[in-house]
Amino acid sequence: CFSTCPCPFFMGCCCEGILAGQILQRLKLNPLGQSGEYKNTCMIMTICMIVFLVLFGVSEGTSTVNSASEGTSTGNILFVIASVITLYFMVATCLARGYMRKKYNIKGSCSEGCCDDCLCSYFCLCCTLLQMSRETHDEKEHRYKITSKTGLDDDAPEIV
Repeated sequence: CFSTCPCPFFMGCCCEGILAGQILQRLKLNPLGQSGEYKNTCMIMTICMIVFLVLFGVSEGTSTVNSASEGTSTGNILFVIASVITLYFMVATCLARGYMRKKYNIKGSCSEGCCDDCLCSYFCLCCTLLQMSRETHDEKEHRYKITSKTGLDDDAPEIV
């Protein structure tokens, strides 16, 4: 796992939305994991990830502060919004994984593989993103670049 740069591993575990945005941008998919306008996919998903981190942190802080008091409705609302953003990341990743399987003719193990895509994205989003990251570039030839929209250097070849 760490024979090359460990950055994708840490991005997949801590900042799933950013890694997902880079992979979708690399695949030329829009923020919903479908073909379409993709030029701002990474930026949109990065903003969603930042919003998620802020809301989740604030909701946790609010619920801790208000745990002894009568209500934590603000913390609950923020937690729900953060959960919706997480669900968005899972759906976009599921659709992008399905796109990759169809494009490269990779069979799924059940019902055209869409069930596989959904289950993998739900139960282990970070593992799914790491698999997709490794399948979309040669990490020994082109190192991961955390600040790039695609996660790769400018001289890395585009995906065919």
